[in-house]
Amino acid sequence: MRSNYKYLKARFLNQQPLIKLAYQKIKLSNSAKYKRFHRQLTHFVRASHQIQIPKGELSLILDGLWFRFHYQDWVLYVMAIKPIDSNQAYFLDPLLLPGKESLKHWQQTIETIPSNIKKRIIAYVCDGFSRYEAINEKYGWIQQRCHFHLLLHLQNVRGLRKKYWHPKHFREQIYQNIRQIITTSDSNSIPQLKRKLKRLSQHLDCPKRLKYVVREVLRKLDHFRSYIDYLDFNLPNTTNVIESMNQLLRQATNKLKTPSAVELWAIGYIRIREKLNCNGAKNQPN
Repeated sequence: MRSNYKYLKARFLNQQPLIKLAYQKIKLSNSAKYKRFHRQLTHFVRASHQIQIPKGELSLILDGLWFRFHYQDWVLYVMAIKPIDSNQAYFLDPLLLPGKESLKHWQQTIETIPSNIKKRIIAYVCDGFSRYEAINEKYGWIQQRCHFHLLLHLQNVRGLRKKYWHPKHFREQIYQNIRQIITTSDSNSIPQLKRKLKRLSQHLDCPKRLKYVVREVLRKLDHFRSYIDYLDFNLPNTTNVIESMNQLLRQATNKLKTPSAVELWAIGYIRIREKLNCNGAKNQPN
């Protein structure tokens, strides 16, 4: 059977249901359509694939997509490459591995990057998974922590009561000062913001989780501000482009029941889709 990937594009890009795919005027049962589509998808994924990325230095964006099969956690490790002179992020083949998100599995995933691409990477953007600094130690890349994940976590420990969001309440002041310290271009204001955050976090009613966030930001502040310190590299300060792809992958795989099927569909979808818009931090809201 001749390889014809237009059906993959119809399914993945146009979200056309499999049962409505028309196979060359051949009348097929629904089960036959599923089998034929699966054969074509398998052939497409097993075929050699070389992604074409513009010349120049690159940044690597990392984030995981969680699944659960038969009471066991799985993580789809998703990677995108962004040239520093482009507003496009090019996606690499993901890897689905059992267990929770870990440094070991991220290192395993990074090793699948072709060497001609890996040697051009100068920085990476991540959400701050456990021991992520080891990636920098191994490859010498610049680190940029995701602002979106930080502010989302901060929002969760900020408190739900309206009084916590009052401008004079210490929780609201912590939230606003963290936003300011990771985004300000005025480096002279940083020492004052640090002192203020330390003082606010010492409040008697400050929750332990909120104190931990403050300590983490102050300890890893350089990692949250790399996009400012290395302005010429046009680094994104969030992993939002991966989050966008993950939403699309979740929709494409939400009815699949096995890890092998999810990985097959995820690789096929990413190869068909290939890239998404990804602007530098100066164009990304916090």
